[in-house]
Amino acid sequence: MLTGPGTYSSAEALAFHLQQRCGVPVVGAPTRGAADHVTPVRLTRRVRGLLPEAFVVDTATGRNWEGTGVLPDVGTDPDDAPDVAAATLLDRRAH
Repeated sequence: MLTGPGTYSSAEALAFHLQQRCGVPVVGAPTRGAADHVTPVRLTRRVRGLLPEAFVVDTATGRNWEGTGVLPDVGTDPDDAPDVAAATLLDRRAH
């Protein structure tokens, strides 16, 4: 699974759950860390609050990726991630 700074929200959920539950290797850079669901609420013309709506928890681990992001198993520059992922998978198949 490839991740980078453009990976957030539902894509983070997919990467997190595949990594945690299935052992799918995550390759790339940490994600943004947007696990919890919030709704912006306009308080005044210039002030908005964030109203929490839901807190995501993986039922197997009891954890989520809010604030930390999904941390890759193999860290690399996102531009290099496809090549590094291919090499990682080939290496795993060889063992």
